[in-house]
Amino acid sequence: ISGCQKDDILVHEDIELNNTKWVIEKANEIPIRSTDNGLFPTLSFKDGFMKIETNCNTLWSEHKSNGNSLNFNSLTSTYMYCEDSEIESYFNTKIKSISSYVYNDGKLHLYIGKKRIGSFTRLED
Repeated sequence: ISGCQKDDILVHEDIELNNTKWVIEKANEIPIRSTDNGLFPTLSFKDGFMKIETNCNTLWSEHKSNGNSLNFNSLTSTYMYCEDSEIESYFNTKIKSISSYVYNDGKLHLYIGKKRIGSFTRLED
C-alpha cells in the first residue's frame, strides 16, 4: 500500500524530482540553521543538477537517479566566507555518500545507506 508507514520504514511513492524545490523540515544528521530572513536552507533539482542554497553559499552537484537510487558527483560551491559553514562542510564531505531517497506523504527523505539524514517539504514553484 503506497504511503503506509510501518516501524519507521517509508514506502517510496513515485515522483519526478526535476523542477522541484524543497526546504529542510527535519535534520536527522544534516546541520541546519535558519537564514538571515528566518528561512531554512533549500535544495532544488533541475536539469540533472541539485542546488543547495544556504544563507551564505550556493552549492550544486550533478546527480543521476534511477528508481529511488540517487548518485551525486563532486560538489561545487560559491565559497563565500561564512561564520557558520556547517551545512556547506557537511554536504561537501557527504554528497557522494548519499545513495537514495524516499518520497512519502509529500516529504523527500535523503539516505546514506539505510540511515535517513534529513527530511524535506516541497515548496511550491
